[in-house]
Amino acid sequence: MKSSAMRKNIILSLAIGTATGSFAFVGTNGGTTTNAQANLGEPRTPRERVQDEVRRRLGRSIDEKVSEGHAMLLPLSQRRIMRFKVAGDDAPRVRAGGGIDVDLETGSLIDGDALLTQELAEIRRRNGKQSASLRRAATSIGSDELVEVAITIAPEGDPTVFKPAVHGKTGMSHRQAENLRQASIGDFESRLRAHRGKLLDKLKENGIEATFSTGASTVFAKVPKRILSDIESVSAVSEIDTVSVGGENELNIVSDTLNYNPEIHQIMGIRGNGVTVGIVEVASGTIAAHTNLTGIVEYGTGSVRSHATGVAGIIKSNNTNDPGFSPQVTLRHGGSATQSTRQTIFSSHVTNSAASISLSYAAGDTTVRSPNSEDKFLDERFTVDWVLPIKSAGNRGATGCDGTDGHTTHPGLGYNTLTVGGFNDNNTVTRVGDSIYNCSSFTDPTSANSDREKPEIVAPAVSIRTTNTTNGFTAGSGTSYAAPGVNGLAALMRGGDPGIGIYPELTKAIIMATSTWNIEGNAVISDNDGVGAIDPLAAMQVLQRSSGDHWASGYMSCNSTFPFNGTAALVAGRRTRVVTVWHQDTTFVNYETLPGADLALTVRDPSNAQVADADRWDDTWEVAEFTPSVSGTYTISIGKWRCDKAPKYIAVAWYQVP
Repeated sequence: MKSSAMRKNIILSLAIGTATGSFAFVGTNGGTTTNAQANLGEPRTPRERVQDEVRRRLGRSIDEKVSEGHAMLLPLSQRRIMRFKVAGDDAPRVRAGGGIDVDLETGSLIDGDALLTQELAEIRRRNGKQSASLRRAATSIGSDELVEVAITIAPEGDPTVFKPAVHGKTGMSHRQAENLRQASIGDFESRLRAHRGKLLDKLKENGIEATFSTGASTVFAKVPKRILSDIESVSAVSEIDTVSVGGENELNIVSDTLNYNPEIHQIMGIRGNGVTVGIVEVASGTIAAHTNLTGIVEYGTGSVRSHATGVAGIIKSNNTNDPGFSPQVTLRHGGSATQSTRQTIFSSHVTNSAASISLSYAAGDTTVRSPNSEDKFLDERFTVDWVLPIKSAGNRGATGCDGTDGHTTHPGLGYNTLTVGGFNDNNTVTRVGDSIYNCSSFTDPTSANSDREKPEIVAPAVSIRTTNTTNGFTAGSGTSYAAPGVNGLAALMRGGDPGIGIYPELTKAIIMATSTWNIEGNAVISDNDGVGAIDPLAAMQVLQRSSGDHWASGYMSCNSTFPFNGTAALVAGRRTRVVTVWHQDTTFVNYETLPGADLALTVRDPSNAQVADADRWDDTWEVAEFTPSVSGTYTISIGKWRCDKAPKYIAVAWYQVP
């Protein structure tokens, strides 16, 4: 587990020619008085300085709504600043008056977002369109040597296909949902086609063939180093990255003690009928023929794979003693060691109605702590295909595992992807004694404000009994077995409401809102278990509007009306969690380091007093917890703190623990 001291000293370096840009925590104590302030004889803490300014702008005090300070170093200038937010409906008026961040050297008020944007723009200008990984790889090869690259192109214009706002059940059939999904993919492809054509023409001029998947912005090619600058000159190209080479399954130990026990379908009467899910593996081959695995659709052929067979059983084993989460689903499977083929497989799953797809492998350089091209592809699928990618966190948590650095693995570093760590239930029916799986990865991605969280949730990962290649059952451990459990849960949710399959933000919000079992650290968010361990029964209850509720907006741009509000009928004395999730648009110019939109979550009681808020900086979700003191109607409000790129769709889910 990372200590708070370690979190305050995480540094992200961005190589920019001979210069270096870096982000860092320099502390989170908004009560520290700067030397400059002391010298000026003004014993005011940064937070008090901001509270004074907010009072001046509003003409009244809202001191309690000013967040605690969040300190950072700007990436180029290395200026030490402390950042603040204001919660609630007053935020737009406060923001209109300019920044409310503090320069820790001078004590003056500054606009941290504006300064950060300027410095990131300068980094991009110096770096060009080549990723740090590609620049590093290119230094060791000659001008005529080939390098395999993933080239991202930007679409033309804005979306023209939208899904409706919903509250509770969507009222859609599987077919209606799929028709909308395919229309969205078609719209995106039509906006890509002309730009992709310009890139393909440039490559053909140099005798280079390329591959791509319809409806995806990534083009793959092997190019000589000398033409990288020519590719950059194509205006539609937004980034050139290396491809993820090789990869490994995230299954670590084999033993034989415990059944997964996901008999939620027996309680709710939902078994996944009519639902399709997918799995993508890092090796080609097939799932073994097994008495308890029916309804498998293979993308390709090849050797029987034990890892894929085990993953399949967790989702859909129909054995009475060793059941999968969703026994009646149709499961589409495919795998490849090649990133371009994995992306083709993923898109094929989506074309054939898979609404959630789990990926239990690590691919790419784990020392690169920002999203790479494969992470970006999955984030794009969330926001274009309206599909939920579910990725294992990795097994790099301790000696004897795949590594000891704790790094969450690619492609699980994206903003939209739901990344799943693992826990050990120690073969007990109750939750007492549960512990984090020692191998489960936990190190967060780097970002501008250094507060992203991966994994978001954890699921059982130790001694999980599942199908094997000899028509029997064997137990294994690894986050490889945590991710498909969540995929199975998403399938059950789609069985309960077919339309939710095109609302991945809503599925993610419900799962996070109901993952209230805290295994380590802070009860709301902590390093190893994110927001907590999954609770399938609670998720299904919220889906059915029992013990909670859920809703999602229609399309939201930066110019849409905020705050986006909803109400919740809450019972006093019950622990309550509220989660909101929105989209990270992969076309955002600062995608790797910042979300395109920074939204804020607040909750007000029946008397309109604020009772909870959440003020993270770099994730595309917020979570707040509180215990209502009175029963009644509470207002859940999603406000806009910063918006450079549309959040697209906003989902809210709340849950009261029995």
